[in-house]
Amino acid sequence: MVLSKKKIIFISLILLVAITLILVGYLCFKYVDKNDNQILNSNPLLGKINLTLFKKGGDRVGLYSYDLEKKELSTFYGSEQEDAITGKFRIQDNLFITSSNYKSSDPFLFQLWTIDKNKKTKKITRSETYQKREPAWSPAGDKIAFVARELRESSDKEGLIVNEWDVYISDLKGNEEFITEGTHPLFSSNGKYLIVLKNDGLYLFDIETKEGKKIWNVENGDASASMKLDVLWNNDMLAWSFVGEKGKLVLFKIHSWDPFRGEVVNIIDTNSFWPMFSPDGKYLVVQEIDFNAESSNPRLIMYNVETSEKEFLLDLNEYEQFAMWINDWIN
Repeated sequence: MVLSKKKIIFISLILLVAITLILVGYLCFKYVDKNDNQILNSNPLLGKINLTLFKKGGDRVGLYSYDLEKKELSTFYGSEQEDAITGKFRIQDNLFITSSNYKSSDPFLFQLWTIDKNKKTKKITRSETYQKREPAWSPAGDKIAFVARELRESSDKEGLIVNEWDVYISDLKGNEEFITEGTHPLFSSNGKYLIVLKNDGLYLFDIETKEGKKIWNVENGDASASMKLDVLWNNDMLAWSFVGEKGKLVLFKIHSWDPFRGEVVNIIDTNSFWPMFSPDGKYLVVQEIDFNAESSNPRLIMYNVETSEKEFLLDLNEYEQFAMWINDWIN
């Protein structure tokens, strides 16, 4: 049977309309699905918060994971043979970096180890500096900033004197570079700078030249390692906590890294440590305490960045306050 030219054109038009409808339907489905995922990912009750905890009466410090949706706390990494203190995920592939005294004859000689999704470990650093901790990935995932100190020579048994800590950067082969004295190093979103807390304030250090510039002053040089920091790269926000008679959590918007420009956008009244932004930057989780109370009553609290409204997440009273960190929040 030979089709006429008109019938061929008619059938072609029908096929074209059908294909168009299928494509539109598929794209609409993908659009809805994408937006549904965005809504889910912006839900603060989804994701996991990584913690370092030391159970009262226990022998070891270990890594834990708190599932926000299930409201369950579970062991992430650690054993009876070693301590694991602080850590951070590399977002690109969920590779975790932590500090541990695994396979060390000296309990204070911590090294940095990576942990992959199969819980396989790899040793990164090998130097003899003590108490390596607070590892932080660079945005490209090729460098790690961390702090360490010579504990045996220190007059600061509690580790609160900021400039008795040293800041280092290492590549993934363990080649370490000393940057400056200070603590809580965090990379800028462009990867060119490190934010470092020193005795008299916050500094921005150029990673290549190692030159530093003060960007925020602490009156009377009274900074303490109890002050904690977090930087949100995708929105250039900085959270800085102060514990004391008038505890504060100060939120900064960073408008430029070079030259540095920023402003305070919110101040939350709270005595808390380890502020950690949610991945979308809408919320902060902190480890809050009752300052100067007979019992500090540590707990995990979530704050709305814009409204300062807070929500209780988890009671931490069965864990030691002196060995308690919030490390990460991932979807």
